[in-house]
Amino acid sequence: MKLNSNLTLDNLTMGIALNDWDTQGYYAMMGLGLGSNSTILRVLKESGKIASRTWSLFWGRGFGMSSQLDGHLIYGGYDRAKVSGKRYTQALTPNIAQCKSQLVVTVTDLTMNFDNGTDVSIFPSKSSAISTCINPTLPVMMRMPLDPYFYNFLDYTDNTIENMTRSLGYHYWNMKYLPNQKPYDGALTITLSSGLKIRVDRDNLVLPHVLLDEQTGEMLVNATEKDMLIDSMQDVNKNDMAQLGWQFLSAAYLQVNHDTSEFSLWQANPTWSQDIVALDSGNNDVTDFCSSQSSEGNKTVNGGGDVGGSGEGSGNDSSAGTSSPGLSRGAISGIAVGGAAVVALIIGAAVWFLKRKKSRAPSIPSPGMGQDTSWLPEPPGQDLPPKTPPTCELDNGDTPTFRRYEMAG
Repeated sequence: MKLNSNLTLDNLTMGIALNDWDTQGYYAMMGLGLGSNSTILRVLKESGKIASRTWSLFWGRGFGMSSQLDGHLIYGGYDRAKVSGKRYTQALTPNIAQCKSQLVVTVTDLTMNFDNGTDVSIFPSKSSAISTCINPTLPVMMRMPLDPYFYNFLDYTDNTIENMTRSLGYHYWNMKYLPNQKPYDGALTITLSSGLKIRVDRDNLVLPHVLLDEQTGEMLVNATEKDMLIDSMQDVNKNDMAQLGWQFLSAAYLQVNHDTSEFSLWQANPTWSQDIVALDSGNNDVTDFCSSQSSEGNKTVNGGGDVGGSGEGSGNDSSAGTSSPGLSRGAISGIAVGGAAVVALIIGAAVWFLKRKKSRAPSIPSPGMGQDTSWLPEPPGQDLPPKTPPTCELDNGDTPTFRRYEMAG
């Protein structure tokens, strides 16, 4: 795997998808494992390229939004320019069947913020709480129970579940407004038990319908139809764990450190500026720079071909021991994987190894416009389709009947 002109991971085993996942396609068909056993994080740390098995994610702003902004994935650190306010850190929660990411938070309130200044909670009582999984691969803002939460949401907007259908496009299986309906034009504030409040503005919550052209691969934006990026959990899914998906990570910034088994959340600060900071094995910002290795030219690191690596690195702190390779200034700054936020995580993303802090302010592209293709909508209120089109992107909770070829982690 070539990350850039001066860093290559040699013999790094990668998984591939051998067939269409159909209704199992909630998850991207290609991906890099970033769990506690992640091969790529282990190799990067053992080779001295990053100081800790850390990764951070900002989803960015994509199709149909008032402005667009690249998202990024950073190995070994985070982007200080993209965070705002206090940092909230808590432990990973392992062994939760419906939360393989281990990123479990407790939502204590969901507040609708109307344009007229009125704020209304959709929680049935102040003592209510929802155990929720942050799932960066899920193309929603939030999956929430229909009863009572989404029922209350619809009631405050003079709508009903019978008057909504499902999106079968890029924002797969989110709620979709009918043509004669007025979309919600306010925001939604998510309050966590930690005290963190994340305000999800309208252009992260209600977006033009986006469709992938199966022949050309182009993304077509239909501004006359609107998707509500909430997946109502009902019928066979009514008891599933609530989830926060990739659109939540346009409003919040996520950083995970597997060396400390912790993750952190901030309010996101959407900006083109960058201030990449490395994190050590104790989850502290790295401020001491080692001698630069940039003069040594192209680096090839043996990935060992170990798909099921322990993810524990060498067992030593990366800053300890004379046998460990020194961290270059590039490593101190972290490894950033960049790509347009409208592209699925990892897939087709441009990757580069940041060697210094930098800022940029490129012109913001306009989303492409095109006519939506037609299909027969599913019956309103139906929670899972009997058969989905080949462009599906989300998992329906069923166990695949075929083997999944994917890197461990």
